[in-house]
Amino acid sequence: MRFCILVSAFCLLTAVGLGSDVGIDTIARPNGTIDSGEAVVPTCVVHAYTGSGPVDVHFLIPEAGYHDSLTLPPLPPGMIDSVKFAPWTPIGRDSMTALAWLYCAGDTTPQNDTFRMRFRVLAAELALEITVPRNGDTLDSGAVFFPQCRIWNLSGHSLMVEVRFTIGVYRVTRVFNLGAGGATVVTAPAPYAAMPGAHLLVVEASTGGRVYADTSWFYVRGGAGVEEGMKDEGGRMNSGPTILSAYSVKRLASGVLFDALGRRVLHPKPGVCFLRERLAVNREPSAVIKVVIEK
Repeated sequence: MRFCILVSAFCLLTAVGLGSDVGIDTIARPNGTIDSGEAVVPTCVVHAYTGSGPVDVHFLIPEAGYHDSLTLPPLPPGMIDSVKFAPWTPIGRDSMTALAWLYCAGDTTPQNDTFRMRFRVLAAELALEITVPRNGDTLDSGAVFFPQCRIWNLSGHSLMVEVRFTIGVYRVTRVFNLGAGGATVVTAPAPYAAMPGAHLLVVEASTGGRVYADTSWFYVRGGAGVEEGMKDEGGRMNSGPTILSAYSVKRLASGVLFDALGRRVLHPKPGVCFLRERLAVNREPSAVIKVVIEK
């Protein structure tokens, strides 16, 4: 009879939310070491020692400003369950704190309601600087160059890095691995031929879900037209345009041909054009000849 009375009393206390004991056994995720930019689902393990309900469970990462919570239905005695919260992507470095805690009305053992764990975030962090062409550089029309940048890996582990070079419709990409604390010069895999005007080079380096970028404005001589040399190759004053009735393909291949608006001409037609006889790869001035192409 006494046993039946005790069991009935226990069931009554549990039913009204008294005499229950629910705690957090551990934090399953994040723990140990994780990579910055790696998607993580914060998870803790809730243990209903004597059963209860309902239970409010919270998960915090104070350094990252992360806080999520949910409410569990009444739990039967002895139940152990993994509770998952909203996904979180760490952007930081060094150590952080994971804190899980719960609230259950009538909980008789509050000492096990909170669990705290330290974990480490391996930072995926880069530094980026454009080296060719630098901001404000001026080039000759027709100059051919390979855009370059320098990248530093500021994290404590190696990173897979994707670098994209963009100048208008020019878009090329390189992918490589950069060791912890390392630095390297990255050269675009394809050359760029400069055209008259102002141009913006954008370099983006992405790793671990983060994108680092640098920009560089550079200028190409020629503007709204191509400059005309005042002297010919013999040093005499230029007396006028060169008139060609049969402009050889061989000679056109030795230079760069532009129209009066500074646009590059790939298929010459009758009219006024400008021929830059030599590509100014090293930024040295090159001769510009005004020509008239006839049929």
